[in-house]
Amino acid sequence: MAAHPSEAVSRRAVERARARLPDLVPDSVEIVELVRSRPYIVVRFLPDGIVVLDERGRFVRGRERLAAVARHLDATGRVSRALEQTLLERRRAHVEQSVALLRRQLSRNRRGSLRDAVASVLAELDGLGASLGGLEEDLRRQRSFPPTERTLRRTVGLLNEAARADRRVVRATRALAADVARASRRRDPAETLGRWIAARLASSDLPFFLEELDERESDRFVEGFVAAARA
Repeated sequence: MAAHPSEAVSRRAVERARARLPDLVPDSVEIVELVRSRPYIVVRFLPDGIVVLDERGRFVRGRERLAAVARHLDATGRVSRALEQTLLERRRAHVEQSVALLRRQLSRNRRGSLRDAVASVLAELDGLGASLGGLEEDLRRQRSFPPTERTLRRTVGLLNEAARADRRVVRATRALAADVARASRRRDPAETLGRWIAARLASSDLPFFLEELDERESDRFVEGFVAAARA
């Protein structure tokens, strides 16, 4: 199988850098693209060394450029961890199952307030499904390429929109729970709805990605990265 173009660029850059620094023995190599097709290659070597190369294998030493690479590298890692917590495939499957169940309940329930509450949850679930689908499509589009600053901002926007949609489902579910509780007092147990509500409200919320919450830790990462790369 042919190497991906970015991998070929990375390999050539490291080879050229080793011609200048024969003792360079990479422990790991990572490609960072602030803008598309303008890669930087982050080479780590034991015990805690870092060098940053441009695509021609030249060492990057400017503090501002190193800081930009470090910030993007840190943000990319944090967004990746947030995406792992979303459990996208599982959540999409749960939304689809929930929609099917609630539609059956809607067809069986003719009373006004409970029917309206179920319909409200269904509408919010449809919105959540669309948001999750948009996030999945975004991730598929860029699966073969490192995220750039622009594509990372787009992914963060889609992740946060999905989190907002998830909170809207939770609010609608709580309103439905109140209607189900009233129905239960009238000896109409609505057991299937009750079980679904309990499971939905017990599930974890989709995470937001709020960069400012980790600002100090990010600043420390950037400072340490720049110092190591300029050592």
